[in-house]
Amino acid sequence: MTQSISRGTRLPERCVERLDLDRVRAYLAVSGDGNPIHTDHDSARRAGLPERPVPGMLVMAMLGALVEDWPPAVVTLKLAARFVAPVFIGGDLVLSGKVAAVDTVANRVIIRLLATQSGKLCVLGEAEVEVDDFGDIDARR
Repeated sequence: MTQSISRGTRLPERCVERLDLDRVRAYLAVSGDGNPIHTDHDSARRAGLPERPVPGMLVMAMLGALVEDWPPAVVTLKLAARFVAPVFIGGDLVLSGKVAAVDTVANRVIIRLLATQSGKLCVLGEAEVEVDDFGDIDARR
């Protein structure tokens, strides 16, 4: 069965199992983010959080990777996110996307992105992506 790109086309869902502290520490080391809220339970609790939060930019990068790994994507032109609720260390994160708009003249699509943890919406995102064509997605796998 072939699938072409159109409004409503879904990107393959991705589950990032058990976001662990090692991954967060590696991100913090390269980002220069020294906020202890991400690594120290007491700092997170003082901030009113039940657990240490994953840095939002790390979650946004994971959404960007979901888009970049989609076979028709050539280049991501824009990526934006709205952080609705914290993503916490230790939980699974589910990333998904759906084509919301198509411009066949410019070979571009707008993709709505979601990041959820334990069934709760955490991040709403949007990507503008240039695609190579609007033909058969399955043939490019």
